Amino acid sequence: RKGPVVVGFVGAVSLRKGAPAFFEIAGTFDPAKVRFVMVGPMAAEPALVERRRGAVAVIGAVPRGEVRTWLEQFDLFLFPSACEGSAGAVMEAMATGLPIVTTPNSGTPVRDGEDGFVIPCEDLAGMSRAIDRLVQDQDLRLRMGISARRRVEDLTVRRYGEAWRDLLERVMSAGDGMRPLLE
Repeated sequence: RKGPVVVGFVGAVSLRKGAPAFFEIAGTFDPAKVRFVMVGPMAAEPALVERRRGAVAVIGAVPRGEVRTWLEQFDLFLFPSACEGSAGAVMEAMATGLPIVTTPNSGTPVRDGEDGFVIPCEDLAGMSRAIDRLVQDQDLRLRMGISARRRVEDLTVRRYGEAWRDLLERVMSAGDGMRPLLE
């Protein structure tokens, strides 16, 4: 692609999903070189978002069928979540072949250094450095994106069921129920 590298986000624009961090990180980059885009419903006070928007294009809610189109316009995915069970948006971005910069709080399947970077949610400077590294190194972006795609292909319902079955078999064969898990 020509033009600035596009750092994208898909999800509710909210405190929990890390919107303030996204806005702050975006402010550390030259908008002529790196463009930041947030796609998702506004769950934060609109006036607060307007005050902090800066260099971020806030698209707002889009129909579910358009999410993939947006993901395909991004070069990398930033998801600075402060609290998440398991971010479906991160897995969708991985399936699109995007390298990911996220936090351990996102419940992420991202392997740090392989599919992207997993950085503590309070380390905004670390997230900025990771993004800068991906912006500067197109080959790294592509390698991590391919790795992310391969990783998410392994995360199937069948695999999830097999993992649960294996866990239950280990617990049951331990003899004393759950005692080994609690010790």
